[in-house]
Amino acid sequence: MDANEKREDGFIIIPKEWLQAISQKQDRILSLLENGHHANTEDCIGDYVSEEEAKRQLGRKATWFWNLRTSGELPFAKVGKKIFYLKSDIKLLIDRNMKKDPNREARPILSKVA
Repeated sequence: MDANEKREDGFIIIPKEWLQAISQKQDRILSLLENGHHANTEDCIGDYVSEEEAKRQLGRKATWFWNLRTSGELPFAKVGKKIFYLKSDIKLLIDRNMKKDPNREARPILSKVA
């Protein structure tokens, strides 16, 4: 029977090495998801996130971030032409702007800024 041939009982036989490779890749994907990482890791360095990634995550434009930086509301670091923010500062910004709805029951946030 060929490795790709379907058996009558609904199972597919694949080599053990394929299964191990699939399992390793699945573990890697789960680890990245659990740690809040994404495919473009150059936009995140440790506790910092680039402005480009923050813009993508929050759906805002550069001018909005510039206004927050110049008003002192959002601390930042600049390396060359690239601007970085602490992930915790982005989270605080979101928390400060959270609208209070008296009819809504408090619930945990499902996603975090990566």
